[in-house]
Amino acid sequence: MSELSAWGKPMPRPDLTPLPPPVPAVGPYDTERQALDEPMAREVRALHASPNYRRGDQAAVQLRHLRNACTAADITLGAQDERILRWLSDQDTAVVQVVIGWIARAYDSGWAAR
Repeated sequence: MSELSAWGKPMPRPDLTPLPPPVPAVGPYDTERQALDEPMAREVRALHASPNYRRGDQAAVQLRHLRNACTAADITLGAQDERILRWLSDQDTAVVQVVIGWIARAYDSGWAAR
């Protein structure tokens, strides 16, 4: 039997779906060097050092990391979101890393507030 609210209506059952684990926060960054010391930036540097490096590879790696950050933060992406992620993935690696840090820290902050 469900409990009744003060208005005599059944109380909603709590959502017992397990929450995803928090995204490990990255940053904040005080310098570009700090952003460039993160794993994504190291992956981009290794990519540039590879003899198989081709134009567009850096953007593909950065897009993957941006999408992973959004997925880990439980962000649903629409078509415009995807367009912006594609545009952003073609920007400087440090800029992309800072945005990834914002996503992770915002999610982590919301997680901590639960």
